[in-house]
Amino acid sequence: METADKIAQPVLVTGATGFIGRRVVHKLLQKEIDVKVLVLPNEVIPSEWAGKVKTVCGSISDPRSVEEAAAGAETIIHLVAIVTDWGDEKKYWEVTVQGSRLIFEQAVKNQARVVLASSIAVTIFTLKPALKTPPTGEHWVPTAEPSRPRKSSPGNTLRIRA
Repeated sequence: METADKIAQPVLVTGATGFIGRRVVHKLLQKEIDVKVLVLPNEVIPSEWAGKVKTVCGSISDPRSVEEAAAGAETIIHLVAIVTDWGDEKKYWEVTVQGSRLIFEQAVKNQARVVLASSIAVTIFTLKPALKTPPTGEHWVPTAEPSRPRKSSPGNTLRIRA
């Protein structure tokens, strides 16, 4: 039985070279956890990972890359996403939606646990609900007004303690 301070290994980290991902990998290595990462072929890997992190080069949107990276992983920490309000919707769909689908399909197939990190950008704008197929460019656009809490009260305020 696992305790709260244990994580099933090896751990696959997607988005490992990003702002949060680097810190996650660093923390896992500090705890001597077996880490593997899925990175794009052109990404620079921190030198301190040499000999400590298994690297799989490929794209989150490529089923074979995801399958190779997820092979044997007991835990997947999924951090890859296109995080922008305005950008290439096809790229967003390919990476954030389809890439996440591939990660979750592999997790189910391999019976791995998944930790998913999302972005506040998901809640700032509401998207038009017309999209049921991959975007073509005109479907997913933020509404004019960002979503905001109506009134702050102790019941709807998140407090973060350091």
